[in-house]
Amino acid sequence: VERIGQSVFSGCGSLAEVDLPASVVDIKGSMFKNYRIRDYDFKLILMMIAVTVIGILSVGSARPDMQNKQILGFLTGLFIMIVISFFDYSFFLRFYWLIYGFNLALLFWVWRFGKVVNRARRWIVIAGIQFQP
Repeated sequence: VERIGQSVFSGCGSLAEVDLPASVVDIKGSMFKNYRIRDYDFKLILMMIAVTVIGILSVGSARPDMQNKQILGFLTGLFIMIVISFFDYSFFLRFYWLIYGFNLALLFWVWRFGKVVNRARRWIVIAGIQFQP
């Protein structure tokens, strides 16, 4: 694989150059990785699926009514994970300040309007979905 030295954080002279594969470098302004299917890390996905199935079975043995919710969460998360894995991470580095601001807004939302569970205010409910930022 041909390597091209490119700084990940443009404008930051103190950071070392990072060698990125030529296939990952921004070609024609694309935000998607340009790689072959054989380069995809299927072992990582299979291990994540195995651990999640064990967790779903454990939850199902303790509370069978929650098992369907866990399966739905797993399938949604798997789909989102696979879609995001096709994006070039350096595309997201351009928007670090926006992502940071969004995370601060979520933390403020928890502090002011978060749901209390077990005497702790750590949850946000948006459109009926409860999560921790």
